[in-house]
Amino acid sequence: MIKRDRAAIAVCLAPAMVVIVAMALRPAKVDEVVPANASAEAATRIPHVLPMTQPVPTATVSGRVIDEDAHPISAAQVCIACASCEPIMAPPPRCNASDAQGTFTLTDVAPGGQRVTAEAEGYAPGVATPDIVWVKPGSLASDVQLVLRPGGDRVVGSVMDASGGPVSHASVRAIRVLPPAMTLLAETDDDGRFALSLPAGSVTLEASAEGYAPTRVMTVAPSQAITLRLTPASRITGHVLDTNDNRAVAGIEVRAAPSNNPYAPIHRVGRSDHDGAFVIDGLEPGYYALTASGPGFRGTRPEPVEVLLADVVRNVDVRVMRAVSVAGRVIDRQGVPCQRGFATMGPPGPEQWLRHGEPIANLTTPGVPVPALMTMIGMNGEVVFEAATPGRYFVSVQCFDHVLSDGPEEIVVAQQDVTDLAWHVAPGLGLRVAMRDSADLPVPHAAFYLRFPTQAGRTPVMPMMTGDDGAAVFPGFMRPGTYQVTPAPPYVGDPVTVELRDGNGTAEVTLRIKGSGAIVVDAQDQDGVGVDQLQVGASVLSEQAEDSASAVFPATALGGGRYRIAPLVAGTYQVHVTDGVNAWDASDGARDPVTVSEGSSREVAIRIDRAAQIAGSITDDMGDPLANVWVSALATQRAERDSALSHAPPSRVLTDLDGHFVLSGLATNGSYRVRAEDPTGGVATVDAAAGATNLRIALSANSAAQRRSIALTSTPSALALGSSTP
Repeated sequence: MIKRDRAAIAVCLAPAMVVIVAMALRPAKVDEVVPANASAEAATRIPHVLPMTQPVPTATVSGRVIDEDAHPISAAQVCIACASCEPIMAPPPRCNASDAQGTFTLTDVAPGGQRVTAEAEGYAPGVATPDIVWVKPGSLASDVQLVLRPGGDRVVGSVMDASGGPVSHASVRAIRVLPPAMTLLAETDDDGRFALSLPAGSVTLEASAEGYAPTRVMTVAPSQAITLRLTPASRITGHVLDTNDNRAVAGIEVRAAPSNNPYAPIHRVGRSDHDGAFVIDGLEPGYYALTASGPGFRGTRPEPVEVLLADVVRNVDVRVMRAVSVAGRVIDRQGVPCQRGFATMGPPGPEQWLRHGEPIANLTTPGVPVPALMTMIGMNGEVVFEAATPGRYFVSVQCFDHVLSDGPEEIVVAQQDVTDLAWHVAPGLGLRVAMRDSADLPVPHAAFYLRFPTQAGRTPVMPMMTGDDGAAVFPGFMRPGTYQVTPAPPYVGDPVTVELRDGNGTAEVTLRIKGSGAIVVDAQDQDGVGVDQLQVGASVLSEQAEDSASAVFPATALGGGRYRIAPLVAGTYQVHVTDGVNAWDASDGARDPVTVSEGSSREVAIRIDRAAQIAGSITDDMGDPLANVWVSALATQRAERDSALSHAPPSRVLTDLDGHFVLSGLATNGSYRVRAEDPTGGVATVDAAAGATNLRIALSANSAAQRRSIALTSTPSALALGSSTP
């Protein structure tokens, strides 16, 4: 039986300080049927003791941070992060500051390929050369050097809680995937503010703090006033049990992924202890699919688990069955191991029907479903799938700059471990696609399609996007054949065909896009500060651009509140600007048509007025205040005026214990539809004008047993998490 605990979060005020105090919530013991005799009872309480593997010794990495003249740089933030991991899924980096001599030491570094980066005020961040440091277990790498050069673009922002209060000492991770790839770390101050120095271009920011679910935003450097909002975290606790004998299983990783996307790369995990108990923290409200795997065991909970806001869902059992391991190595013909890449094993996918020349349905064994498994390739080329259940699996091996030349692509798993497999790889072919406009200027962040060679009567198509430099690079994992590159709407241009042949290395093609005009939007707030995190685009109004008559051209964020919409053919365009909440009218310049000619760049200045608020309270139908209700606002004109842009969900706040809320960042003369949503299902909407100070919304009350009491003031200082049984 699943039980829920109500998490009561009490708030007291203190100057700009958030301290999270959480009571230890130990998962309840496994519910058991009283056995007929004492020996049977003893058997049910004996956990499986898995063979303990020896921990892999960690390493130490040290070195110096210097400037171009070899002078030491002190107080530089030096971080080391997994280079072979998927960036968003990678473990948090380990960081330390350089001393007066510029020296640094990073301890407890995991073996494998690592990337070392450094950031210091007044300098552009730098990456150690070579960009990947190969760390051996128990080793000491002491010759790492980073050279920083003056410059860098600042990303400045704040981390707020769901009520708009600052979150101090939150961790902010900056992840840059495009070259130069790097991961940097910052911590918010007492007012929730942070600052990072980054290379110009796209970056993902991830904020996390104790007691909150992590959140991520995409932005660009330079940027000002970036806001990341954290939601109070929820928790799932339970036990991992053996399907055969109901005994607890230790050492099993339990993964919680959104039930509508169970293979999502971003997920939260917990690990079962000696009693089989696990805890998964940091969850946002929603439905989660639970999957458990570890040495010799695998299982999936058949139904999703619903998690509410600041919820503790207890007694969630995940049952696992016996599984076996599948292990081997990835090497080239000379025996050199692959050190960067991953392997998958599971049901057949597009790669299989391409290589086998028959539909996926013909490759699947009826009645024996198998899970989709993935593992990273180790630094010695090792591949280990710890827990595979019986069935027919198809294997895909992806080694950086290589393609699979031979090795098992299909494995039938029975009751015994599969060992000593070998996959051989060979250098693959690469492709670089550059998108250029009619004036031969790069087109960054533009969509296009890559069509693969036709096999078995099918032509796979991969949607792609260019990077900050207007190009997309496919490293050497491609095979010989004829490929075609085609612009995706709204861009117009002739497709380009390229033939990849063995021995040709990386081929380069240029995709020419019609148009060479541009609109540059300069968005500033009432204080003259550039506004980032806007969605900006332009739609066609004139017949001259009939090829794209129904399209909206998205803008590329340049940072500092500037956005560039290009390439555009000669014609008249309508500019669209929104922040997910507000719509700006003609008085702000956004609604005036803009005429563009070939080769020209038109400047459009827009004043972003977000100084107003709407304040009020939420009550039930008896007039009693309701805490823990989500409240959001949406400009009533936005849907009809800016429907051409794809919108992120509007930002929202939580009501406090008295049911009060304050929605800020609204346009002074705006009209809004205010939405109140109880996490347990009740919804009500009311129209209001910006500046309203006593808006009242009645929301039908749900059962008191299903409510969660949360109070987050605008300056929270302490959150006390307790538990009770409904």
